[in-house]
Amino acid sequence: MERRIEELRRRHPVEPTVDEVLSTKLRRRGHDVHTARSVEDIGKRLHAFLAHRLDGPFTISGLARLPGGA
Repeated sequence: MERRIEELRRRHPVEPTVDEVLSTKLRRRGHDVHTARSVEDIGKRLHAFLAHRLDGPFTISGLARLPGGA
């Protein structure tokens, strides 16, 4: 992978910050770096977040994932 990154650097020079982001992304490609949280976990975390910002009791209902990767 490092050889490929060096080849891309020579062919397409970019700013150092952009180079760092793109190189990191290439190194991670093919590795599972993201694990989706369950809807239940998201609901619990959302409830805790809102509880600190809202006065009085509340409920969260109808929480569901949007299809299509949204």
